[in-house]
Formats: sequence, structure tokens, C-alpha cells
Amino acid sequence: MKSLFKISLSLLAAAMLFSCNDKEELPVYLQTMATVHSSDGQLDYFSSDIGVALHPQEDLYWTDSIKDGGRILLYFYTKDDTSLPDWEINVTAYKEVLVQNLTQFESSDRDTLDNQPLNDMYSAWIGNDYMNILFTNYVSSAQKAQKFELVRVKDKDRTQPGQWPLVCLELKHNTPSISPYYVQEQVTSFDLRPLKAEFAGQDTVYIQFGYKVEQHYTHTFTYALK
Repeated sequence: MKSLFKISLSLLAAAMLFSCNDKEELPVYLQTMATVHSSDGQLDYFSSDIGVALHPQEDLYWTDSIKDGGRILLYFYTKDDTSLPDWEINVTAYKEVLVQNLTQFESSDRDTLDNQPLNDMYSAWIGNDYMNILFTNYVSSAQKAQKFELVRVKDKDRTQPGQWPLVCLELKHNTPSISPYYVQEQVTSFDLRPLKAEFAGQDTVYIQFGYKVEQHYTHTFTYALK
């Protein structure tokens, strides 16, 4: 494919590229997924998934538990006169992002993961080499953070000759029934580089992403990747 995953990971990508304020130059508040660049535990800068280098303020509190190459959901503000591709920013908050591989099964009869319903889905988007999902799920007070899987079952794909391929992905979690003592927020980046390699040379690939909310509602969205 020409550029399979050249879709902005920023939740406000248009604002990041073309933000425009009045003459007072009020701060532009933004949210984006970014990769950490650090050396010897010292933070250097972040890179957004649309290729913008984000340089934080000098007095930013930073935890060295987030290593070089780690993923974060970054909240920050800047002024609209900042020049691309480098921005001086003021970070207001950041959240470490779990990075997981894509889970793949050859056929449906090998898919052993259950479809535990989510509490809510905030957003799901694709950029760079990742599918990013921000959601909430039910946990009990005795449980640690639960890892959900992004699952592809290959016999559900539609790859007919002469048509753009469609790959089906579903958010799943293999767990027994949970009493909803409280709700946990999660953001996860799933590595889609295996798909990028598999469909190299393909101009367009569609990804159909599905998930279940509560007990009765299943939602799907289709992303056109070029």
C-alpha cells in the first residue's frame, strides 16, 4: 500500500495542523497520542503520530518509568503562531498507554477469547502503525487492570480479487462474569505492523472494527486506510 497508516493519531488532528484563533492568541488546548523520546531517563521530546515534534516546558514533572519509545496520551496547550514541524508546548497532563500486539487466529474455531462487554467506548482511531482505543470497562475491587485483545480472525476477512480487502478486528477480553463494582478507564495502542506488511503494495485496505457495549449492543465502524 502506498501509505497504509498515514492517518493522524491525534484526536484533534485538524486543529493541530490548522488551528486558528483570534488576535488575542489564546492558548490552543489539544490532545494527541505521542511517542516518548528520552535518554538516560531524561525526557527529550515527544513525537505526535502526524510527525510533529513536541518540546515540553523545562519544569515538566516526568516519571522515568515511561521509557524511550513508550506511548502516551498527551494533553497540552500551545499558541497558534507555533511553527511546524516543531512545537513548543506546555503539557497539562499525560497518561501512559499500554502497547499490545494484534492477536490473530486463522479460523473462527480457534478463537478462544470471549467478548466481554465494555462500559463505554470514548474513541477509536488509527494512525502511524497503531490502532488506538480509549474505553471504560467493569472491574471488581480485587482485580488489577485487565488487558483487552484486538482480535483478527482471518476467515472473517473479505479479500476478493479485484476488490479492496476488508479486515475484521474486534475488541475482546477472556474473563468470567464481573460484578461492576467500579469502572476502569483504559487506553491501549495495538500494533498493526503485521497488517501493514501483509498488505504491502495495496492502495487501500478497509478495517472493520467491532466491539460490544453492555449486554445487548454491538457496534462496528469501518476505516478506509490508504
